[in-house]
Amino acid sequence: MLTVFHSGHDGAAESLRILHNARTSAVKARTQSINQIRSLMVTAPDTLRTQLRALAAACLITACARLRPAQTLTDPAAATKFTLRRLARRYQDLEAYSRGSWAGCG
Repeated sequence: MLTVFHSGHDGAAESLRILHNARTSAVKARTQSINQIRSLMVTAPDTLRTQLRALAAACLITACARLRPAQTLTDPAAATKFTLRRLARRYQDLEAYSRGSWAGCG
């Protein structure tokens, strides 16, 4: 017969597990953000797509975060810029979070 010991949910090991899960989640969400940006660029207006197409990931995120959409979002170009900007800023926030102080979290 196999005996299983319950280690409990307290102590340093449990704390590290919780922190590691939070960081892993942030990294996955960051990846989803860049994937959404690249998908949105496929249907973006030609001028915007041409402007952003050749940029490497880091430059693309910076460029998208600096986009200035028009006040009205009824125009597809403005809505695209608005969405790209929001996704890029989400990426930057998640990047900062996932690179934060995670000493010992692997």
